[in-house]
Amino acid sequence: MRTCCIALLSLIGLPLCLPRSATAEDSRLRLRGQLMSRFETAQQSDDDWASDFVLRRARVEARWEVEDLVRLVVELEASDGEAELRDAYGRLSFAPWLRLSAGHLKKPFSRLRLDALADLPIPERGLLDRHVVRRTRHGGYGARDIGAMISGRIKPLARLRYAVGAFAGPETLSGRNESHHDIVARLQFRPFKGARLAANSSHKRYDLGEDHRWAHLFGGDLRLSLIHI
Repeated sequence: MRTCCIALLSLIGLPLCLPRSATAEDSRLRLRGQLMSRFETAQQSDDDWASDFVLRRARVEARWEVEDLVRLVVELEASDGEAELRDAYGRLSFAPWLRLSAGHLKKPFSRLRLDALADLPIPERGLLDRHVVRRTRHGGYGARDIGAMISGRIKPLARLRYAVGAFAGPETLSGRNESHHDIVARLQFRPFKGARLAANSSHKRYDLGEDHRWAHLFGGDLRLSLIHI
């Protein structure tokens, strides 16, 4: 039986920062990219091993910001020979405690999904994220989708962070005549230094032809940082 093991996982970030615009000194444009590769070694037979580098995915992001007021983000990803639009949204920051985002963006559900792959020790989110949070038969609870979201942070209240959004899936999903509408919320606070505790909820109405159904998912996550440098 063929066995396979991963000898090395590597994440390579290639940032590129452009200077401030010559026409607007208070705005800036930034381009950056990431290449995510993996080195695999596989046992073909008792005495035969093969190894190779595999390019898992490549990403490029364009971000335009006007001070802390306006942010426009577009991100593309290429994997398995196909290109996919990841992020395409705008954000208005009225205050640190009130931000409005709209477009194609991540739903505020699951820290594992909200954290960028580049921030994870190993750039893999696992089976739970793949089959429950990101993909389901009626759209993911924590996947990207088209919608609008308000969010913010309130430092005096234990560094409270909140996000509430309404999202609508496409009329066709995975080749089926299907659509969904979601209300997703997340509340996070820091009970003490080095700890972040959060609760998530997702309420989804999805349509299968003329049949309307509901699906609900609740979750929580805790992050502890025991060593501060």
